[in-house]
Amino acid sequence: FVLSPTFASDYYVDAVNGSDETGDGSQTNPWKKLQFAIDSITGTAENPHTIHLAPGHYGPGGSGDQLGIYMHSYCQIIGLGVNTSLDFLRIGSVHAYSAHHTTVCNIKTRYIKINNGSDNVTITNCFFAADQTALNLANGSSCRVLNSNFCNCKVSISVYSDCSLEMWNCVLFQCEDKFFFFVVEEIVL
Repeated sequence: FVLSPTFASDYYVDAVNGSDETGDGSQTNPWKKLQFAIDSITGTAENPHTIHLAPGHYGPGGSGDQLGIYMHSYCQIIGLGVNTSLDFLRIGSVHAYSAHHTTVCNIKTRYIKINNGSDNVTITNCFFAADQTALNLANGSSCRVLNSNFCNCKVSISVYSDCSLEMWNCVLFQCEDKFFFFVVEEIVL
């Protein structure tokens, strides 16, 4: 008789009532910080994870998370709409790591940066309100944005030429610049 380890695929975070000290990430005993939850689990292709966010702000002045939250591969973050907010979400990091098969759903945010060849990234039902660029794709990354709103952003979306972006059923409202495309030229010496 062989026992296989059982891995939980759903975890819970509550910026108001959670605890990183006594919480275990369950629905009845959630963690407090989103970054703590992301760093506490390791999703794989065979066992991707979902983090459910309770209403609240995930960042300084809320959960106590740092300003920038770094997302890992095979992870999905699901909030409860505009009642669930965060400041900066980074999917992939320059010269550090890329993140694959990630989803961000039902959150309000100021800024998401997808970087370093991160791919199969999906952003759905999100609300962006930014005093800078709201969504940035760089360094060979790819992303699909579905049913999301960009409102009062300085720049809604910036995309480097080596990246790919698909948008479906999105609204860009009262943004100074809707899109900004960077052209990266190959230099031959």
